[in-house]
Amino acid sequence: MRIIGQYNGNDIRITDLHMSETYAGVLLYSNLEKLNKRVISEFIPEIIERIYGENRPIHIMDLETMDYNVTLPLAKVIAWLHCSKPVEDRTRADGSHLFLVWLQEPNKDPFEMAASNLQRISWQEKAKNFEM
Repeated sequence: MRIIGQYNGNDIRITDLHMSETYAGVLLYSNLEKLNKRVISEFIPEIIERIYGENRPIHIMDLETMDYNVTLPLAKVIAWLHCSKPVEDRTRADGSHLFLVWLQEPNKDPFEMAASNLQRISWQEKAKNFEM
């Protein structure tokens, strides 16, 4: 789809982009902190598993600095990233991939945010190899 970075001279591409409302499906919740923690720790992994399958490498941006006591940005974005270069030296691997997740305001360009977020992480540490 779109090239957003490189790993060891090989393109990292967005293969699929899923963008939805952060609080989609939530009608009423009395404890914002508890809701926000569920969105991050339960709802996002469940979406990835439901759409893309089990045991996927996931990295959620800014977990260390996230304030769970305030309303989160209104869009959650899941980008499935692929690279033809494995991150581990295994001859059987066909490449590496990662599900990069972040929250943003809906009016921001998710492709620009994907490229920016990718620059802030180590592909070597976060991505996992895959075999076809």
